Amino acid sequence: MNLKTIGFVVGGFAAGAATATAIFYFGIYKRYIPLKDLEQEIADLERKKHELNQQFKDNHEKFVNVKRSTDEAIRRKEQELDFYDDQIIEVKKEWEAVKAAKTYGDPKVTEQKDIPDNPDDERGDELDDDPVDIDADEPDRDNFIIDDGVPRWDGPLTDDEQRQYDEVNGDERLEQSILMTIKARRWHQSIDRDDPSYQISEEDHENAPWFIDTENLDYWEDDDVLARGMEIVQDPDAIINTIVLNKFGRFSQTGDPNVVWCRNDILETDYEITRHDGSYQHEVLGIPEEESYRPKKRFNSTIAAEMEEVNDQ
Repeated sequence: MNLKTIGFVVGGFAAGAATATAIFYFGIYKRYIPLKDLEQEIADLERKKHELNQQFKDNHEKFVNVKRSTDEAIRRKEQELDFYDDQIIEVKKEWEAVKAAKTYGDPKVTEQKDIPDNPDDERGDELDDDPVDIDADEPDRDNFIIDDGVPRWDGPLTDDEQRQYDEVNGDERLEQSILMTIKARRWHQSIDRDDPSYQISEEDHENAPWFIDTENLDYWEDDDVLARGMEIVQDPDAIINTIVLNKFGRFSQTGDPNVVWCRNDILETDYEITRHDGSYQHEVLGIPEEESYRPKKRFNSTIAAEMEEVNDQ
């Protein structure tokens, strides 16, 4: 075999090796590209999974907070009910004691003086003109006046209310309990059943009666949603006067233009409503902004300004 033949053989092997290498390389590379794309898709799915898990975690925390606040409100209500039950029992005991004392005789009660048989007797005439009070040792006085600066319950006690007040014989704790009952009754009697909810100022809330609860609501301006935490309020008119949703800004009557207060007398609740610029769908549910539904808004500042002008006239 001469050198020329050897050269052809070696060249053939080299060409064959190069061709095989090229085929192997491009074959593997073509297979690698789909794998690389698949790895990218998996990475994207993992990132989306992480985002969804985080949203679930955040929403779960919000739910837990709402449930905790609700449970706390229920606990406070149960404590108040227990307190009032105890007060009622004590008042009943005192009332029974007063009735028993009047029925069977009480050394604190002064006996009625005898009226002379002679109707012409000067002393008898005096007694006829001014009947003797069985509590002769207790000076006459005007009815107690409630003066708390609350027009809905301020004023003198009626005769029936005064009678209840007097029957506890000066027991300060029972007197306060009776006055609280009278105030609550007067408050409820003054409720406008046709329009029980209305805007109040922050100061009004701070001076609210003891039986008024507080609840926080969120108003999501972008999609016009009123919510209680994660729960949408399906019928806002059932709990608030929705006019207050026009009162954010300079008509808020609070130190924060994004907060208004609304009181519902029948539900005995003050609602603190906080306005948010975002949407409930995006901020609470995590729906992308471009996929969020934008309803026609019922509440806006223009209407609020017009209403204020009418009210000022």
